[in-house]
Amino acid sequence: MKTFLTFILCVLGSITLAQEKRNSTYFKMDGKQVQEKDSADYIRTISPPESRKTYFELVEYYKNGTIKRIGTTSSKEEVRLEGEVATFYDNGKRASLKTYVGNRLVGPAYEYFKNEELKSYRYYDVSSVKFNKGEINYKTLQIGDSTGRKFLDGEGNGVVESKNETWAEKGLYKDGYKDGLWQMQDLKTQIVYEEIYAKGVLQSGTYKLTDGKTGTYTVKQTLAKFKNGEQTLFEFLKENLRYPPEDKLAKITGSVQLSFIVDIDGSLHNFKVLKSPSETLTKEAIRILQKSPNWEPAKQRGIPIKSSYTLPLVFNLR
Repeated sequence: MKTFLTFILCVLGSITLAQEKRNSTYFKMDGKQVQEKDSADYIRTISPPESRKTYFELVEYYKNGTIKRIGTTSSKEEVRLEGEVATFYDNGKRASLKTYVGNRLVGPAYEYFKNEELKSYRYYDVSSVKFNKGEINYKTLQIGDSTGRKFLDGEGNGVVESKNETWAEKGLYKDGYKDGLWQMQDLKTQIVYEEIYAKGVLQSGTYKLTDGKTGTYTVKQTLAKFKNGEQTLFEFLKENLRYPPEDKLAKITGSVQLSFIVDIDGSLHNFKVLKSPSETLTKEAIRILQKSPNWEPAKQRGIPIKSSYTLPLVFNLR
């Protein structure tokens, strides 16, 4: 706790010294940047490093002036976290204290409930991959609930049985990793899941719907994709592309970037243009995708789900 408070005081001191040189940007709670302060949910400031220090000072504030996050970043243009980073709820209570190296979690990581009771204590090893679906790049050493109850022994051993408004689960941790049988239920859909783990790695899973239908899976989540893969998608686009004559004559080329929804049946809809060199190329890109056969939908624990997808369609005259 002493280290935690010292860290906060040091950062706040450096903020005062760099007040006039700091760079402020404004954001909504979903992370989307906005231009006006009045429409923002929180404000981010990045200040030049103090003398003899390497990293920029990062501070984020809620609109009520309460600190949301403090730490350091290696870039003044974007957040690339380095060292200790603390986050806070809008009531001023601490939410987490974590350590980063190269924008990746390393070492101890603490998370807290809004009443400051410990939610989890994990220890992250240096990982060779950006995202580890097996959850084996960290050990879970302690898990608690908002009443102060602790489920593990502080070294990652014990049975966790937790429940909130949307999810209930029960299972064993051994030496910091999920192990053996885990039973879960989505309290909104009433879908029941059972998963088998070995040292944190999912081995197999089953689900049971409310109508009694069951299924199996070996990964928690898969993304939507064109049937038979990217090469088949490329061939489909190449075969069906009709270059608009006016764009061809004007030698207009480039990428039309579209976002759309892949529904649970694999159908595509809600096309939105993110970037395009011309209106006619946009219409052609949408026409091709509307002609597409149904895709394979994204799946979560084996169950098809609706998802968004972004696809660039490149038009060139070669």
